[in-house]
Amino acid sequence: EKTSGKNKGSLGDLFKNHWRQVIRVMAMGQFAITGVLLTNYMLNYGTTYWGWERSTLLTLATVSMVIGVPVQPLWAALSDKIGRRPVYLISMFSLVALFPVIFWAIQIKSVPLLVILLFIIGLVSTGGNVVQAPMYSEMFPTRLRMTGYAVSTQLGNIIVGFTPMIAAIIVRPGSFGWWPVLTFTTIMMGLGILACLSTPETMGKVITDDLEQEVAGA
Repeated sequence: EKTSGKNKGSLGDLFKNHWRQVIRVMAMGQFAITGVLLTNYMLNYGTTYWGWERSTLLTLATVSMVIGVPVQPLWAALSDKIGRRPVYLISMFSLVALFPVIFWAIQIKSVPLLVILLFIIGLVSTGGNVVQAPMYSEMFPTRLRMTGYAVSTQLGNIIVGFTPMIAAIIVRPGSFGWWPVLTFTTIMMGLGILACLSTPETMGKVITDDLEQEVAGA
């Protein structure tokens, strides 16, 4: 859709002509919920309900993040070969499958199991982190690239920011009291997966308004 020179690149242009992409990026940005749960909520949940030492959980969470650093270039290289979407989806599906086991490991207070799980999460979650910036940016035309990326991600981060509070409200005491938190997390990550599946792959394409029209019509 054509835009006037006056409105070209404006917020009005973004929300009028590219609102689908804004919603998609907001949904896919819920990937960040995984990091919030691991570095924030998991510490409070484990110490409050299951008697974990805060230092133990903090150390494990930190190590899992450090593990992902050296594999970032590998994920980036893979995304240039197979595309942004597959790498993002690999991370999301893996995390959706692993989080129930993470909560269970905390419940049974199994340090070895938690170490293994966090090691795997450190490897797979990095893929989603690496491709987010190029994938989100490539969903918008050149004139709106920075505006679209910044506005969409920050709107999505509003939900992410409230995740610890929401989790604290819906969690229940006792065995498997974490199921409401897991359900909420799975739903939000599921929205990100659906949004990604509805987005055409942009890797290797010339980013023009023609591509933008393809994305908008998908």
